Amino acid sequence: MKRFFLMLIITITVGLAGCGSDSPRTTTAAKTNTAPGPATEVTQPAAPAKAAQAKAAPVKAAPAKAAPAKAAIVDSSYSTKRTEFVKEHGQAPKYKDSKNPLSPNTENITAGGILFRTRCALCHGNKGKGDGIAGGSLNPPPSDLSKIAAMKVATDGYLFWTISEGGGKLGTAMPTFNIMPKEERWQIILFLKSEIAGK
Repeated sequence: MKRFFLMLIITITVGLAGCGSDSPRTTTAAKTNTAPGPATEVTQPAAPAKAAQAKAAPVKAAPAKAAPAKAAIVDSSYSTKRTEFVKEHGQAPKYKDSKNPLSPNTENITAGGILFRTRCALCHGNKGKGDGIAGGSLNPPPSDLSKIAAMKVATDGYLFWTISEGGGKLGTAMPTFNIMPKEERWQIILFLKSEIAGK
């Protein structure tokens, strides 16, 4: 089941990364080792050259777009679409009064941490800063959960709503996790509040 969610997130991320303009793309190959060093760039042409054009002057590839700086993901540009929505329209009635039924004990927080790392960290990063490896190409970028989870608006119901329904209706790439057992969603919330919020 964990593999299914991980593969689902990866598939969605890869699909979103493939969306965009028809201009030539420059992609960075994934590193297969942990040794430091530059990533290899692979340039793909927009369309095959015609024979007549082959004899003409060489065609230069369009310059690669610069990758967003890490700071852009962590600072005030992180996604606040849900908090803005709540300020304007209020919280979803279905979740507004929801309270976490689980005790914030070590067992539940640890389980929530494992779930967070397997289902959320790919986009949000291990510390919830919005700097996960799959989140860099998303627009808006993933939320900095260390800030969001510490906000007054981030009640149990708000966080449960976010995890359950994702961000599709709000224009973000946050997937829905409503098929995840409720207990697991509540464990992730305990972990967020205990280990991520305000840190």
